[in-house]
Amino acid sequence: RGADTAFLPARFWQYEDGAWRRRGTPGGLRWFVFDDQGLYKPGETVRVKGWIRAFSGGKDGVLSLPRGKDRIAWTLRDSQGNEVSKGSAPLNAWGAFDLGVSLPKTMNLGQAMLDLGGHGHGFNVQEFRRPE
Repeated sequence: RGADTAFLPARFWQYEDGAWRRRGTPGGLRWFVFDDQGLYKPGETVRVKGWIRAFSGGKDGVLSLPRGKDRIAWTLRDSQGNEVSKGSAPLNAWGAFDLGVSLPKTMNLGQAMLDLGGHGHGFNVQEFRRPE
């Protein structure tokens, strides 16, 4: 107010019609995803694990197991955005998944992206030598 200044997180506030308005906290799926290395060579297999929770949103948001979802679809894109491969993986009773994605030997080098149906997980693909 007046000459005061505040930092507002863009995720929860929106500037509209000359005033800041609070956005609602949207519900949806929340993801936790990790891989085994972060850096891979073409031809290797990327091991990716994680879990999903449904978030109800709102003031009293609640995390719960995702209902009616027993698989996740995935698409692998190389550093140029080209689709390299796609597939699906089962979700267990706790909303967790474990998948292996084989990288082609001719894959473009750079930051690759594994799209897990609305959540992206990045990792690096480079030529390198392992220490003896």
